[in-house]
Amino acid sequence: MDEIDEVADAVDALTAALESDDDVAHAEVGGYLRDRSTVILTGEGVRSSHAFLTTGVWCRVLADGASAYRHVTDPDAATLDTTAETAARSAIQLAQERPESYDPETVHRGTHPGWADEPVSAVRPDAKADRLVTVTENAVADRDLGRLRLEYADEHVVSMLSTTAGTLLTGTVDRASADLSVAADGATVRRHRGSTDGSTLESVDSLLADAMADVDRLAAAAPETPEGGRLSIVLGPRAAGQLVALLSRAFEADVVLADQSPVERGDRIAPRLLSVEDGVRAGSWAARPFDAEGRPTTPVRLVEDGVVRNYLHSVSSAATLGGAVAGTVIPSIGFESAPRIHARHLDVDPGERSLSELSAGASVYVDRFRAPWQAEGLLRKLRSGWAPPGAHYVSQLAEKIPETERAAGRGRASLPIAEGYLLEGDEPAGRLEGATYEFAFDDLRTLDGAGVRRETVTGIAEKHKSQLPYAVTAPALRLTGRIRP
Repeated sequence: MDEIDEVADAVDALTAALESDDDVAHAEVGGYLRDRSTVILTGEGVRSSHAFLTTGVWCRVLADGASAYRHVTDPDAATLDTTAETAARSAIQLAQERPESYDPETVHRGTHPGWADEPVSAVRPDAKADRLVTVTENAVADRDLGRLRLEYADEHVVSMLSTTAGTLLTGTVDRASADLSVAADGATVRRHRGSTDGSTLESVDSLLADAMADVDRLAAAAPETPEGGRLSIVLGPRAAGQLVALLSRAFEADVVLADQSPVERGDRIAPRLLSVEDGVRAGSWAARPFDAEGRPTTPVRLVEDGVVRNYLHSVSSAATLGGAVAGTVIPSIGFESAPRIHARHLDVDPGERSLSELSAGASVYVDRFRAPWQAEGLLRKLRSGWAPPGAHYVSQLAEKIPETERAAGRGRASLPIAEGYLLEGDEPAGRLEGATYEFAFDDLRTLDGAGVRRETVTGIAEKHKSQLPYAVTAPALRLTGRIRP
């Protein structure tokens, strides 16, 4: 029997076991086959190259109004029975005060073939390594680099989803990414590029060329420490994308239910030039045809002309807060951890200004941030720690925290500047070192310009131990904010 047939049988068996459990109100059961390969290169050549095939089954169970998640990689009959029992028991033991809800009436059936012309697994791992070595050697040539590390990873994933309400979906995703770090003369550039259309391997040469040009430009600028205080800041498309990815967390319904979002629907958070939509671009790194609840993925207008219009929902949060379900319960990469409410591909509308026009009169230009540090104590704990895979339990946790502590720092984050410059006129001057942008949500009200040209930034976000792909296409933005040396 083929591996995928074994997975299908395991999904059927686990679905049947959960259907027969009187304590289970609803369950989603998924199965997958992942054909993966990774290649890691340094300036010395190939450090490692691996290929492996994995299978697994997961379930998200609603019992006694609470959700629980289980994932197994050895789906024999005994393991599946135990998984069904422990998932239901774990949900019941949460003693959740506000019940999760589900929709037993809407049933989806379909198959999605993916966006790649051919599976990424069709190219042999040694051929991938050879190509990466060749393009890296061409890009580096005789350059004196302090560090070079390139990690390429891809996977051909065949997945299926069954629910106790009757949904049955199958799909294919060919996800590939290149994570590059280059250092020279004290300057470090890091780039991530991902897709689900099979194009990443062929685009590594352009990724390397762009990164080499960026590290040369950064290294040529003398390091400087900026004066602190509120300054006019130009965020390049990458940094603007990172900021938009951060602020989109305020629109996640579980964050709203945890009383950690600084905004409500209908609030004006920025001038009319800011509009943000969460959509699903075919072939995007974060694209999916359907989500972990079996819902088709459709666009959601989060911000329109500076006004908050919608949240990102699960079925349960939409029923509580009122809103549309658009397929935003995203499976964790690898499926080991639970799916979470999260943005997919955020699109920020372009403006009308050139980069030089935005830079004129500004004090600081930022090309890339390091990972942000969120000031909110509760939200930071919820995002980095374990939490059940439902939307409502976080509100129960939040109520145990005093309101003053919940409110402290809400809507704030520290964004260390990884690549940035002081500006003289509209030209880059000294390279920023050790500076941090202390972001506050009210800074969005100072937006006074957006660029014509947009770029896409991709990466992996962590939420409650789940690894979630994200992508943002954004223009450069100019605003006023506090820079801390």
